[in-house]
Amino acid sequence: MTTEMTPGEAFAAADREHLDLEIDDVEVELTRGQAFAAAAQKAFELEIDELELLVEVQRTIDTLDQLQAVIDVDGPTSEGSKGQTVTHPALSESRQARVVLSRLLAQLGLAMMADDTPTAPLRSGYSVRSSQAARTRWGRDRPRSGA
Repeated sequence: MTTEMTPGEAFAAADREHLDLEIDDVEVELTRGQAFAAAAQKAFELEIDELELLVEVQRTIDTLDQLQAVIDVDGPTSEGSKGQTVTHPALSESRQARVVLSRLLAQLGLAMMADDTPTAPLRSGYSVRSSQAARTRWGRDRPRSGA
């Protein structure tokens, strides 16, 4: 009996195999998104659904870089349909892509360091204390009333 994989599972498996290859003699230049994805796979044990999210993170980072390249060439403004100065469309798309990236990273439980390496997000002391209080209050090992 063979188990069929969904297209997403097959893509993630193929992508994982590709990223797990070690190349000693060949210097390969990865995009920023590919480098982030490779570092995340090396640093964290990711499930199949998380790998699919990681592929989207990779694409989003690379899209952001492409949009920034357009803005670097054209500038932050462009000419509108009536000759007026308007915000460059790539700037708006870039803002939206940053929101998407932030949400994808949050779904994965990752954060992006300044050097583009993945890390577990830092939590404030308040957040940690709140989590501990919630676990204490709603924890399963708490005695139940009326028992």
